[in-house]
Amino acid sequence: GIVTYGANEMIPRVAKEVGFTGMLFGVWNPSSEEEFAIAKASAQNEIVLGFVVGNEGLDERYDSETLKQAIEKLSQATGKPVTTTEQHTDYSNPRLLELGDWVFPNTHPYFHRFIDPVEAAAWTERQYKKLASKTKKPVLFKEVGLPSEGDEGLSEQAQAEYYRQLQQTSVHFVYFEAFDQLWKTHLPVEPHWGLFRSDRTPKWVVKYLPQK
Repeated sequence: GIVTYGANEMIPRVAKEVGFTGMLFGVWNPSSEEEFAIAKASAQNEIVLGFVVGNEGLDERYDSETLKQAIEKLSQATGKPVTTTEQHTDYSNPRLLELGDWVFPNTHPYFHRFIDPVEAAAWTERQYKKLASKTKKPVLFKEVGLPSEGDEGLSEQAQAEYYRQLQQTSVHFVYFEAFDQLWKTHLPVEPHWGLFRSDRTPKWVVKYLPQK
């Protein structure tokens, strides 16, 4: 499976061609008619299982009413599940839990000072159980990971061990992210979240990915 952030009409076709069987299609801007049209058309592709409107933009890039209307509009237009994404701590707000068909937060132990992979995985599971206890909707963590460098204590081995530990918990999660993105430089760790390096060579973690 694959999760995207912005609407691109080529991605479902290409993803299917290379072997992906499921996709959560992103709409970056809830107010964009262009993205909405692309998302609606993409719903015809069987690989598209649902939609994610917005990402960490509530009360900054868009307001709650705009987001709610966009989710409802896309749900009605496609007949498929739709949700949004904010940081997991934001879901203490009941209005956010009411939006969408499932709960899909970003949850990063690094930003809560958990770098040791065993402790980071345990912390991630605690956040998952805490959030799941607040809703009857399915909970799936959208961004979960540990950078492979950029700070003391981080390494490819630690990143791999974090995911190995996390796979043994009750957490349902998406691996974040596919490739290192060197343009993300606002923090030293930001270019180093990938399962693969920017040259597409695999990091240690790849050996622990589920195989089919």
